[in-house]
Amino acid sequence: MDKIKRSPAAGQQTGESASQSPTNLTENIAERKTCKASLGPRERRLLESLLYGPLTREMADSVARASNGPHYIGNLRALGLKIPCKRRRISDSDGRPARPGVYHLDSSSQALARQLLAEQEAT
Repeated sequence: MDKIKRSPAAGQQTGESASQSPTNLTENIAERKTCKASLGPRERRLLESLLYGPLTREMADSVARASNGPHYIGNLRALGLKIPCKRRRISDSDGRPARPGVYHLDSSSQALARQLLAEQEAT
């Protein structure tokens, strides 16, 4: 029977991942934020929509024209944008409680959002 190769447990480092220590990861994030950001078409559509108002997960999927809107929201967050997700309490179509999320662009990130979009148009 073949052995299953398992990744190291949280907090363990291997020879391959030792270079990805918390210090190096922090440096990589800081370096990424200082580079000129490039928005893909999905991130651009999401960001334009978030400037107009909140988006549910389903709306984010539709606007991004992808089935994984949260991934692209994560990409925007990695660029330094604050996009909180507020959970609502509703009942679904079967009467069961549900907690869908609604993304919105924090007011402190609106200037950065406009700057990113302007840089994208300039290229």
